[in-house]
Amino acid sequence: MNITIKFYPDGNDGCVKEYLEQLRLDPQKKASWAQLVQDVAVLQSEGLQSKQISIRSLKSISKGLWEIRRHHNKIYYRMYFVVNKNTFWLVHYLEKKSSTIPRQDVELLRKRAKEII
Repeated sequence: MNITIKFYPDGNDGCVKEYLEQLRLDPQKKASWAQLVQDVAVLQSEGLQSKQISIRSLKSISKGLWEIRRHHNKIYYRMYFVVNKNTFWLVHYLEKKSSTIPRQDVELLRKRAKEII
């Protein structure tokens, strides 16, 4: 597969990249960082058909929007990405304890997905 991973908004930097860096620097969350970075690498190599990571479509929120799901140390990590051709844009992240996405995050996801697609 020829998949490119980019970070919203400019491709090389953005909120998801900054968040991953914060996790990497936090001794208590460094293992979570390692898991999430591995998930992104698997996504890049295997795409949406991967059986190694937990991903799901969020087309009810926006066309082309997907979520990577990871549960680690009692925290539910979510990274959201938009697929546009062979580019996967990481647009947002959440740490949460419930299955619902807060309303303000849903609106942000819709806005970012629309900008990319």
